[in-house]
Amino acid sequence: MKLIRFLVLNNIGSRRKCLELIKNGEIKINNDPASDSTKDIEIGKDTVRYHGKAYSTIPELYYIALNKPRGFITTKTDPEERPTVYDILYDKRIFKAAAAARWPGLAEKKIYKLYKCIKKMNIVYAGRLDFNSQGLIIMSNDGEIVNNIISDKTKIPKVYRLKIRNQLVDKHFQSLKHGVYFKIDNKNIKFTCDINEVHPLKSNMLLKITIYSGENRVIRRAFDQIHRPIVSLKRIQVGPIKIRGLKEGAFRFLTEKEVGSLKRL
Repeated sequence: MKLIRFLVLNNIGSRRKCLELIKNGEIKINNDPASDSTKDIEIGKDTVRYHGKAYSTIPELYYIALNKPRGFITTKTDPEERPTVYDILYDKRIFKAAAAARWPGLAEKKIYKLYKCIKKMNIVYAGRLDFNSQGLIIMSNDGEIVNNIISDKTKIPKVYRLKIRNQLVDKHFQSLKHGVYFKIDNKNIKFTCDINEVHPLKSNMLLKITIYSGENRVIRRAFDQIHRPIVSLKRIQVGPIKIRGLKEGAFRFLTEKEVGSLKRL
């Protein structure tokens, strides 16, 4: 395994951070400073050190699809003590159902052992959904997969269903296709999307859209910019992974086939 992937899988940092650590001489292999991110690491034989901590293996990797309800925060802790996606992930009843569905016949003792093991891992989310949004969140301790999903460079599609106030007219469709411009934290943003479905209602409109960017709240900001605020927003697909069949407020472990499809993105 290449050194850079070994570091990312051990959650030492993002790919960019790990490259900087190697460049700065902060990573050692068998007590010698590492200088090449592509150097092969032999799992179980070589020892990689960072700030005195030794790594010779990689953790078991888990991949999760979670259906976030409205009223939950995509974060580990919240100063306002609102419920978070981790309250769903670490709910023993929900966890037991997810593990039993993924590995039929797994004994209850082994499920509880797996629960304790995963609770100690650095399971992170690949992209946020805000408090009032709902839908699919991919979570994993595979830092490389998480970074691929959220990176603007990979252009992984994310599909959403929206309800907006009022109707879109031709100028709005043109803006959404060619670019809606605004700023986030002094960063210039150009938002575009593919509009896959349009369903006009009496005073609202239902849309299905696909985006390829990862900025926080970018969809809401873009529709505010064209004066068509969002009433409801639900993410239904990330890359090849769909929310279909997953109960709101629950999660499931991805299959080997689904994990393979993520790794090929």
